Amino acid sequence: MKFESITILEFKTCYAKLVNNQFVQISFYGDEEYSLKDIAYLTETVIGFMNGKEFICLTDFSRYFGTFSLEVKKYLSTHKGLEKFKYQEAFIIRKLGMRLQSNFFFKLNPSMRIKVFKNEASATEWLMKMREKILI
Repeated sequence: MKFESITILEFKTCYAKLVNNQFVQISFYGDEEYSLKDIAYLTETVIGFMNGKEFICLTDFSRYFGTFSLEVKKYLSTHKGLEKFKYQEAFIIRKLGMRLQSNFFFKLNPSMRIKVFKNEASATEWLMKMREKILI
């Protein structure tokens, strides 16, 4: 799949967009539980969206009040296909409990290259620094 002229893709309760041709932003919203089929489709679509090139990603959970099934969590933590394309990722998580749980998980899995933030400004600033490292 090639999406050269597309800058935003909308799904049931999330969207993915290319921000200023610099990074991918995925924003989840609502309160539905995501199935493995939904997440696998989103993952493969974003890889296609970037034409198989390495990218940085901002994933925003600040307006998402649902859950991910255990099956989805396992898929995301072991899906190596996405990891080979994703250079660095920032998560926006405002709920303290989710943030603590995520930080703990990512410390146990440093190869995932994900950092958690409370707000979009901090996450974006960090991503831009990571982008500069890619371009050097």
